[in-house]
Amino acid sequence: MSFLSDLLELRVVVEPRAAALAAARGKASDVVAIREAHDAFRRCSAQGSGWLAAEEVLYSRIAITGGNQIFQQMGSAIRGAISTFRPLVDAPHSAWEEMMRLHSCVVDVIERRDVKSAEAASGAVIEFSISLPNIEAITAAAA
Repeated sequence: MSFLSDLLELRVVVEPRAAALAAARGKASDVVAIREAHDAFRRCSAQGSGWLAAEEVLYSRIAITGGNQIFQQMGSAIRGAISTFRPLVDAPHSAWEEMMRLHSCVVDVIERRDVKSAEAASGAVIEFSISLPNIEAITAAAA
């Protein structure tokens, strides 16, 4: 297994639970902050330089809203490691649009306080990331 494969496995454990906790515990102001971070992320493009930072803010807001300090710390480490590769840059535009749609689903269900759906939607984002055609080449090159 490569470091990036291990990282993706960690994301499968941490991020869906963080989204579920955000749906369960988030104050209204925290959920608004998640929506604002999501909107900033949506304004980015895959070829632009700002999407990675915007995605990091979005995930950080979700982790903070969930209130689990360990997830917050792990989230920072995950986001930092993810910045070392960029599978969406080489993916077709349709993959970028699907990634945006999946992130929108996560935010929508957090806003509705739907804990189970938040967990499932976040897991779908990660599963989609894993399924990108170039992810295996990226993880193999990093090994």
